[in-house]
Amino acid sequence: MEKGYNIDDILSEVKKRREEAEAQIKSDSDEKEIVGSLVNDEPTVEPTTEPIEEPVEEPVESADNTVDEDEFVDASTIEEYTEEPEQADEPTPEQADEPAPEEDTANEEELVDAQALVEQEEPAEEPLVISMDSDSERADRKEKRKEKKKKKKKKKNTAIRVICILLIIILSACLVVFLYVNNALNQVTDDDNPQSTTESEMAMDRLIENFQPIEETDAAQISSLQDMIKQWYRNGTPASSSRVLNILLVGEDTRGKDVLESGTRADSAIIASLNADTKQIKLTSILRDAYAYWETTPGDESTGKFDKINAAMSTGDIHTYINAVENLYKIKIDNYVIVNFTSFEKIIDTLGGVELELTRAEINEINNHPKRYGKVYIEKTFDGNKGTLKLTGKQALAYCRIRKIDSDNMRANRQKICLSKVFSDMKDASSVQLLKILNDMVPYVRTDMSKNNIVKTAKYALKEGWINFDIKSSNVPEYRNDESGAGGIFYGAWCWKADYPMDAYMLQMDIYGKSSITLARTRVDYINCRERGFYSELGYPTTETILNEHYGEVTTRPAEETTIE
Repeated sequence: MEKGYNIDDILSEVKKRREEAEAQIKSDSDEKEIVGSLVNDEPTVEPTTEPIEEPVEEPVESADNTVDEDEFVDASTIEEYTEEPEQADEPTPEQADEPAPEEDTANEEELVDAQALVEQEEPAEEPLVISMDSDSERADRKEKRKEKKKKKKKKKNTAIRVICILLIIILSACLVVFLYVNNALNQVTDDDNPQSTTESEMAMDRLIENFQPIEETDAAQISSLQDMIKQWYRNGTPASSSRVLNILLVGEDTRGKDVLESGTRADSAIIASLNADTKQIKLTSILRDAYAYWETTPGDESTGKFDKINAAMSTGDIHTYINAVENLYKIKIDNYVIVNFTSFEKIIDTLGGVELELTRAEINEINNHPKRYGKVYIEKTFDGNKGTLKLTGKQALAYCRIRKIDSDNMRANRQKICLSKVFSDMKDASSVQLLKILNDMVPYVRTDMSKNNIVKTAKYALKEGWINFDIKSSNVPEYRNDESGAGGIFYGAWCWKADYPMDAYMLQMDIYGKSSITLARTRVDYINCRERGFYSELGYPTTETILNEHYGEVTTRPAEETTIE
């Protein structure tokens, strides 16, 4: 470690040795001893840690106490010392010119100037350098160490601040999303609605079923198609399972932000059934022109009405429509979602459009009737009679509404094709797109699901991977090849005749994998039977019947298996 020397002590020692040297020079016999003593004896001044003051030139007193101006010792010339110098260096030219006392001229070549001991040249071996740092240098080093520590501390504090800022941003984002979603849910839900269903709030991880047996009325007690439909509407209760979630999607023929729960017809309706056991989503379109019966006040026959099924919502409300669907198809509707056409367009536009296969006839139908399809034009860019095009929201909506060139059945098929493609595209949608879809849909959606129910269902859907479920579709009424006469002008309007008991049986089998329905031995020929008349009034049955070759087959599980906790 470097040491410092006090200049005052050095000068004092130099003075002392010079005096001794001058005294001993007088004796010729002691000259060599004096010289050796002066060469080998180094100052033994202890180092000090006190600040080194700026050296001041002081005169060196001679033996007779007189001051010799030529013998001033300049402290600036004292630079380095070696611990063990082997020999004294030759005096510098300046030192050689120094005048010596008169009595010492004869021995001047042997005289060792004390100043030479101080101003030695570098030794042959590497010397131990004694540092004589100033206060400013030590202060600089200390300041550098402090600065280095400050930088390390600053980096650490900066990292901590960055982490804190990130946490604040994340928490703020979560809060914003929560507030946004909460506000959005407040707009689309009605938690105060006393008729809001709660079955889907049950945990889907356990099985709770209701499959009360239903026996179809034999044709011997039915007089007409109206009689058959009415008796079936009032027969038994809908089936349900906690492992299956049935949501009725209703599309209203309204524009802007009007979402009505009554006073409007259901332009389209699809039952979306999510089965947690089969990992399948079943989309079942309800043909809006199906001839049906419903009661605006359930259980009150005086409020009963026959008409196309989509009119149930206009003569009553959404709950009237749901009751008609439940009682005619014998499945429990857990919840409903009402959307209008504007939301449908916005969803597709947010996804960047949808690719669908169109025929030349479908494109011509849309382009030739701009008023009917919202003044939409689709450019045919493929060769041949059909090809794939990417449609905007308005174009896709026009495609879903086509029915003049074929039938309402084909119209329902187009809707399911488009909806299935939208579901598929949403699997690959980014979080930003999904959030935008939610934002765009909020003003145009109405549901009976509570906020708590929506959150629970959404969490369960993510957990079970509903977005990856297989999608299958069908229509009700479901018509076979030999039932081409089911559609036509009946009851003063174009409508579909429907075999509701058979349709309900088939739908239960598709959704639940089993049915609570046992079809009658002798069934009504619903296409050829009379249109009006009730057995309770006429007293005679219809003569148009068909024989059920599968009568008596077991279609339900044993009673002990219907409820499993």
